[in-house]
Amino acid sequence: MAAMGQGRPSRLPRHRVRYTPDSRRFAATPKSSGPLLLGLDTSGGRGIHRMSMTGRYLRVESRAIAGIHAAPSTLVDLLYPESADYEGRYLDIDKTWHIIHFLLNNHAWEGSGAVFGAALGGTELTDEDLVYGPARYLPPAEVRATAQALKPISFGELWSRLDEARIREAELYWERTPESEAYVRENYQALQAFFLKAASSNEAVILWLA
Repeated sequence: MAAMGQGRPSRLPRHRVRYTPDSRRFAATPKSSGPLLLGLDTSGGRGIHRMSMTGRYLRVESRAIAGIHAAPSTLVDLLYPESADYEGRYLDIDKTWHIIHFLLNNHAWEGSGAVFGAALGGTELTDEDLVYGPARYLPPAEVRATAQALKPISFGELWSRLDEARIREAELYWERTPESEAYVRENYQALQAFFLKAASSNEAVILWLA
C-alpha cells in the first residue's frame, strides 16, 4: 500500500483538476532497466527524489461520493478498506497511466473531451494529499461518457499513435522496453473494461495516483 501524504494543504474550493508541470513538479530520473520512474523534485531542481507512481481506480455508488463530501476524513478508509468485494471494484494500471493519457490526448498533461477522464481528469474529491495530489472522481454521467469514448479506440489504434520522438520531448513517466506493448495492452484493455462495467452499473469512479 502506498504511504499516505503527510499534512494537509490549506482548504481550496473543489475544482476540475489538470496536472501540469508547473502545478505539480515532476523530474525524470536516469534510465534504468525497467520502465522510467519519475519522482517529485523536492530539492529546487538540484536533485531527484525517486518514487514510483501508479494509476488507481475504484468503482463506487454515487452515495459514497456524497458521504465523502460530508465527511472527508473517511476517504482513506474507502480507498484502502478491508473488504471482501474490494478487488472486484478496484483497478491498478501500474505505471501505464501516463503513456495511456498521452496516447489518448496527444498531450503530456492536458486533454479535452471524455477521454481526458480516463487518467488525469475528474474533480477533486477532498483536499487530502495522497502523496501525488488529491483523489479525483467522475460522477456516473462522466463515467458513461468516458466509457463510450474509450470503447471504439482499440489497443491497435492507440498504439499506432506512438511517436518516440514526441514521447521523449514530453518527458513522460515512461520508457519503452521489449515488453512495453504487452504491458500497455493489458492495462489499457483492463481500463476499458473497468469503465464499461462502471457505466453499466451507473457507478461513479474515484481515481488517484499512488
